[in-house]
Amino acid sequence: MTHIRIVIDNEVLFDDNLKAWQASPPDQFRDMIKPDAKPEPWMKAIMIVMTDAAMTGDSVSIEATTGMDRPGVWNWWSMEVTRI
Repeated sequence: MTHIRIVIDNEVLFDDNLKAWQASPPDQFRDMIKPDAKPEPWMKAIMIVMTDAAMTGDSVSIEATTGMDRPGVWNWWSMEVTRI
């Protein structure tokens, strides 16, 4: 079973297998898949990694760090993906 661990800015948002995700996705991610959602760029990248992991059966740890130079303006992010 594919295991996904997602950490954004040192906060663990999810650390379980995809079956648990299907039963109860984290609120932050549930909001990102609504038709009118406008996810941040790093969230889009996380979703791509998750889709790839689900298709290949790989388990992954995704760690993203975000930042802003001005209040309310996200202008940089980095992401590390590790197979676990």
